[in-house]
Parts: sequence; C-alpha cells; structure tokens
Amino acid sequence: MAHQTDRRSFLGTGAALAAAGLLAGRGQAQAARSKVIVVTCPTAITETDQADAAAVKTMIDKGITALAGTDQVDAAWAALVKTDDKVALVDAGTWLMNVPAVFAEVARGIQSAKPAKLALAICKMTNNNAEYMGKLKAALEAAKVSADLIDPGLYALPCKFGDAFTLMATLPTVKAHPISGVSGAVKHYATLTAGKVSEYHANGMETAGKVLADEFGKHRHLTIIDGLRWGNGRKGPSFYRKCLLFSTDPVAADAVALKLFLENQQALNNIPPERHIQRAETEYKAGIADLARIDIVDLKV
Repeated sequence: MAHQTDRRSFLGTGAALAAAGLLAGRGQAQAARSKVIVVTCPTAITETDQADAAAVKTMIDKGITALAGTDQVDAAWAALVKTDDKVALVDAGTWLMNVPAVFAEVARGIQSAKPAKLALAICKMTNNNAEYMGKLKAALEAAKVSADLIDPGLYALPCKFGDAFTLMATLPTVKAHPISGVSGAVKHYATLTAGKVSEYHANGMETAGKVLADEFGKHRHLTIIDGLRWGNGRKGPSFYRKCLLFSTDPVAADAVALKLFLENQQALNNIPPERHIQRAETEYKAGIADLARIDIVDLKV
C-alpha cells in the first residue's frame, strides 16, 4: 500500500525541506518566474448560475491582453497562438463543467489567431449531457465558432492527444476532491493521460505532475482556470468567486487558484492539496508552484 501523508506531516516535511534549500530545485529553475493574471468581475455570473456573456468576454479580453503584454486583443491572441499551431481546447470535464460562455469566448479568441488546427476537446462524458451541450453549442454559435470543431474522441479516458497538437489550451475548474484534496490544473492534466488515470491516484495524486512533464512536456500551454465558481466534489458550485486565471504555466495557475480557493473553501479528506502541485515543480520540473516566484497581476472589471 502506498505511504499515506496527512496535511500536518506534509507541511512539517515541507518546512524542513524549505529550510534545507531542497524545494528550490536547480539553480535555473530557482531563478525562473511565472506570471498569473487574475481577473475578477462581480457581474460575470449570478448566484443562480446565470452568466453574462458580454462580461465574460470583457474578462477574457482583459486577461489575455495582460498575459501577452499588449493592449490589443487580436495581437494578444496572435502572440499566444501561432498560425502554425495545432490547438486542443480542452474543457474541464464533468464534475464541475465550464460555464459555456467561458469555453465559447476562449474558442473565439483562439480562432481569431487562425491556427493551423483547432479542436474543441469536450470530455466524452460531458458530450453525453444533452442539456449542457445544448447550452454550449448555443454559446459557440453566439461566438461564431462552429460546433463541428467538437471532437469528443480526444478526451475519452484514456485520452488521445499525443503529438497531434502543439498547444494545449486547458480550461480547468477548481473543486474540492476526495482523491487530491482539491482538483485544479495539474490534476486536470492527469486526466488527459493516454494511460490509466488511476495510476496517479495514490497518496493524494502526488504523481499527477508526471503526466504534465512526460506526456505534455513538449507542448506549449495556455491555462485559463474557470473560477467563476468553485465546486465541492460532484455536488456542483459551492461558491461564486467570479474570477478567471490566465497563465502559460499550468502549475503556477494552479498554485494561485488553490490559494484563492482556500480563502473560503476546504480540501476534502484531510488531504494536503498543495502536495501534488508542489511536486509538479520539485519532482517533475513541470512549472513553478512557489508563490514567491509567481508574479500575480490582480485585475478588476
């Protein structure tokens, strides 16, 4: 049986490692920094789960321009998505599905950059939800994105991304989770494996970052965390945070999202939710989890 680590012992071990300088990794990694943009809009969604598509678009425009370092929306998307890119836009899966307007507006932005390929990788189980898919297709139509781009065969457990794409654009949601404590961007990548997701379940999913490093290490990444609402397992929305997070570093985006989530929500099963995110950096060198080395830009619209 895998060794189990509770939150108290993990934090104690982490403090000891930090004191010894062992969490920093290699000198190059220690010097590196990542950027995460947090955009908050109080009118983006109501407490009855009704999203304002115009407000969502404004949030995405604000976040993507800040991430790219330009005030022009089209130029921002073009800086992040190249014309020779093959892009998979991956939804959050079924436990807390994306707000349709978020998925559709990100699809619109990627499409505007005219990549060589764009596939809308909707989870196969999500695709079986007729009510949700009706809303998503309506949002795509409003954003002038063809629903014919949907390919439910990519995100089907096991998944089929592989070398067919150069840019992974992922839209994870954040929710309390019985296996990882909290599920966000790093855990989301573990579900995109071409292998068995269950292989990464042990000990709070401490090896989830291995998928990001091994299977998606050659890809570029655009992670936009759909934080309009946080979730509690399979129970749906638990708190309306009304934010979106933007980064080209999935690990950094996850670390910041977890910090925000824990302001008013709790992890499940006494699992230290930092563990799999921190190990994505220290063990697998898949990104930066150390908040001291993440430039967080907080924007309001």
